[in-house]
Amino acid sequence: MTLATVFVSSTSLDLADYREAVRRACDELGLGVVGMEDFEAADLDAVRASLAKLDRAVVYLGVFAYRYGFVPPGESRSVTEQEFDHATARGVERLCFLVDPRFAWPEERKQHDMLDRVRALHEKVRGAGLVIDTFTTPDDLKHVVFLALQRWLERRGLLGPRQVRPPAPDFVGREADLRALLERLDRGATITGLHGQGGVGKTELALKLAALVGERYRDGHVFLDLRGVRPRPAAAAGAATSWPTSSTPSGRWSGCPTTTTSWRGCTTRCWRASGRFCCWTTRWGRSSCAG
Repeated sequence: MTLATVFVSSTSLDLADYREAVRRACDELGLGVVGMEDFEAADLDAVRASLAKLDRAVVYLGVFAYRYGFVPPGESRSVTEQEFDHATARGVERLCFLVDPRFAWPEERKQHDMLDRVRALHEKVRGAGLVIDTFTTPDDLKHVVFLALQRWLERRGLLGPRQVRPPAPDFVGREADLRALLERLDRGATITGLHGQGGVGKTELALKLAALVGERYRDGHVFLDLRGVRPRPAAAAGAATSWPTSSTPSGRWSGCPTTTTSWRGCTTRCWRASGRFCCWTTRWGRSSCAG
């Protein structure tokens, strides 16, 4: 499922590995990506094609280093600067990332005869207040882009709850158990129970499994404590209505029989009304609920 389309703008000769890092970040969040790699045309046709694709994107993501980029014949601005200006004129949300000036950038990746234009473009981006973060390596860029896009999704109600903490960093063993659990999930939806004495690592095993399969379930991850070892364990109905109210609100609903406006309220009300969970399906620009 693709939630939205991100237009990635940058120069190409120096930033191919960085653009791939951005694509990986977008893929992990279920976001579609379009950029110069998707165009077969050249010169002016490529400019027109890129701006047309930008018109259909919901986010412009600019990555800027030390190349100004290709200036088409008869034009005064590079394709990269034209894309930034076009996103500005169209009111597309812009997330921009500049290379960290303290980072030792390879000289062969710099466009030395155009450094004045590079600095001017950097100042234009900074002056617009659009610099989300700086970057150094491709992995560093992937990290800051992922966080920025995750925050963007949260602001627009497109990202479900992320309640499951990472497993213990020193988790080892249990390979056979993990293989068996993964095989069950590979066959489709499943309910699996883990049992054993307190303290043997059931919760950490479940968290390790969640970390391995989390990318498959991009709408959200929910952790529900049933309080099984406490004097008063959680009742089924109480558990069903407690986790939505403790989650981050996300999105607005259409078609919910209880006429609530948030996914967590919808889930709670539908359970109370019918004893069944809602089917939570997120789409770009709309959400639906079946009680």
